[in-house]
Amino acid sequence: MHRTFRRLPRAGSAAMAVLLLLLTGCDLWHRANPDERREANFVAAYNYNLQGAYDDAVAAYNRAIEANPNNAAAHWDLGFLYQDKFHDYVLSIYHFRRCQQIKKRRHDKDADDPTIENAVRQGQIQLAIQFASALGQQQTQTQLDDLRRRNAELEATIKELKIRLASAQSTDLNGATPPDLSTGTPSSVPAAQPTTSKTPPTSSPRNGSTGSAPREPVPRTSPVSRGETPAATARTHTVRPGETFNSIAKRYGVTVPQLQSANRNLDARRLHPGQTVIIPEHR
Repeated sequence: MHRTFRRLPRAGSAAMAVLLLLLTGCDLWHRANPDERREANFVAAYNYNLQGAYDDAVAAYNRAIEANPNNAAAHWDLGFLYQDKFHDYVLSIYHFRRCQQIKKRRHDKDADDPTIENAVRQGQIQLAIQFASALGQQQTQTQLDDLRRRNAELEATIKELKIRLASAQSTDLNGATPPDLSTGTPSSVPAAQPTTSKTPPTSSPRNGSTGSAPREPVPRTSPVSRGETPAATARTHTVRPGETFNSIAKRYGVTVPQLQSANRNLDARRLHPGQTVIIPEHR
């Protein structure tokens, strides 16, 4: 009976040890230093981890590392928390490597445990997947930005071509410069404008004679030889949109027949913007 009572406590202790391992997980084998697991912050962090309060667990594990920078068990648990719960593989690899360095420096028996290397390799694989995904998204965004830039350049080119086409359509067939539509003022006279003109024949008699035949038109002398300025003998007007012989004659104080007589090469019914009209002298 005495031996029986001495064996029962031993069997009960072994059963409790196995039960404790099943409840806490096999990672307890990697915590070789029991003092690390007894530290108050580590105990609180471990309880938070079991309860699913992972943010509180991370904060408590970090306090345990601040209290003892060589707490390999805290680094180990933080590595798995960042890898499995937060998917922060950079931090998880850091804490796994830190745990391994501490164990090797202390010459722990499990310093070369392949479990740590496998955990680090798993984190590296996940990092490669994230990098590849981010790189693909960046390339897609770069292509979209390039397409938007090309589209903007094409729109600018089309707009410029439209402006040139509208300007070319409003230009006179003889090469006259169209008026400035923004200011409403006539443009300058083309360089090919003749410097002399002929006086149109008139039906009115000269020197009071009656019944005499009309004379042939006499070419005007050069304005320079008569001491006059070119603007006094050869005034011109550039046709603007909507103008007619009637409106031009009123503007310069001449009659429509006088205007038609001085511009026999123009069709009074079909004036086009940009055409040059000679303004006769007012009589």
